Amino acid sequence: MRYETSLKEIILGVEQEILPLIIGLNLKILEVKNVEFPQVREKRVDKLYISEYNGKKFVLHIEFQLYYQKWFPIRMLSYFVDIKNQFPDTEIWQIVFTLGQITESSLVQKTPVGGIEYSFKVIDLSKIPSEIFLSSSNPNINAFGILSSDIDVKRLIQKLSSYNLDEDKFLSILSKIYLLSFAVKRDKEVLKAMEDFSTIDITKTELFKMGEEKGLKEGIEKGLKEGIEKGLKEGIEKGQKVGMIEAILLGMKIKFGSRAKAMIKKIKEIDDLEKLKRIKKAIIKAKSIKDIEKILENSSKEK
Repeated sequence: MRYETSLKEIILGVEQEILPLIIGLNLKILEVKNVEFPQVREKRVDKLYISEYNGKKFVLHIEFQLYYQKWFPIRMLSYFVDIKNQFPDTEIWQIVFTLGQITESSLVQKTPVGGIEYSFKVIDLSKIPSEIFLSSSNPNINAFGILSSDIDVKRLIQKLSSYNLDEDKFLSILSKIYLLSFAVKRDKEVLKAMEDFSTIDITKTELFKMGEEKGLKEGIEKGLKEGIEKGLKEGIEKGQKVGMIEAILLGMKIKFGSRAKAMIKKIKEIDDLEKLKRIKKAIIKAKSIKDIEKILENSSKEK
């Protein structure tokens, strides 16, 4: 679900530039539609646009399904019926963006009294040459390159850094690229490529916060499982420590790369939450790995 959300966020606002690149047709996006279908359970399409191709208007429906499943045509047919009910006089185009699409996208049912034939287009993002995305001067379009099978991750990160984006925008795009990299098993490559950006405040990225949230969640779950106040308190405290350690290690890897390996064991052994907080703050200001080494040495002396 995180992957699909990141894709939807990246495509927002750049539809007119990126969709013709991916689909391969010089179509126009005239209007973005946010449509919910009233049912017992609310159903929302990923993306819906009023578009134009060769002078003819149509409804363009796009779904992000990175892991395509055999039952998906049924879901797409369901969407088609709902969209047709809202736009009865308009042609409807349906496209699924996926990774490694190997399943037939047609849905055919034959009975003695007739039947239906229904199909939609499936585009495997991993098969689109990365140069199509990297040749753009739009960072959101560049970010799609992480899904291409031939992507040079280091070049992608360098391309993004060349725009001199404000820090929040830069970190937001990096976070989404990192999340998407798990879908194509390139998360280690992304972390390695990010090592060069030592001036970035890693604690502001979504991927850094994920470490803290994960640890805190584990702590709360542990406390609730024990079912007593003491267990809850200890569980939350332990969760904070685990989350803090995960966040520190991620920040160290990004900022110092392989040089941080020697300190990983020492950091994992720290049981004092306040010391961990001091280390986390120090990562932001640290100019070299020696600054972190000094803090660890002081921590050892305090024991």
